[in-house]
Amino acid sequence: MINRGTSAGRAGGEELIGEHRRLCQESAKIRADAIRIRMLAAHAFCSVAESYFRWGSPNRAQTTLAMVRARIAEVEFHLQEPGHVSMVYADDLRKRLSQLKERMEDIEKWMKAEG
Repeated sequence: MINRGTSAGRAGGEELIGEHRRLCQESAKIRADAIRIRMLAAHAFCSVAESYFRWGSPNRAQTTLAMVRARIAEVEFHLQEPGHVSMVYADDLRKRLSQLKERMEDIEKWMKAEG
C-alpha cells in the first residue's frame, strides 16, 4: 500500500498522473489518425466512383459515392462528439473533411452534367 503522505507515495502518484496524461495524449492521436484514415478511404472511393462513371457504370459510381457519404457521416459524428477529438487535431480534421465534401460535391456535379 502506498502512503500518500510520504515522498515515495507522492512520487508514485505523480508517476501515475504522468502515465495517465501520456495515455490520454496517445489515445487522442490514435483517434485522430483513425479519422484521417477514414477520410483517406473516402478519397479513394471518390477516385473509384470517378473511374466507374468514366467507364460507363453510373450505378456503381453512385453506390461508391454512397460509401463516401457514409464515411463523411462517421467523421462528422466523431467531430461533433464532445471530448472525442482533441482540439489539437480538430481544426485539421475539419479542414480535411471540408476538402472531402467539396471533392464529393464536384464529382456529383460532374456526373450530373455528363449524365
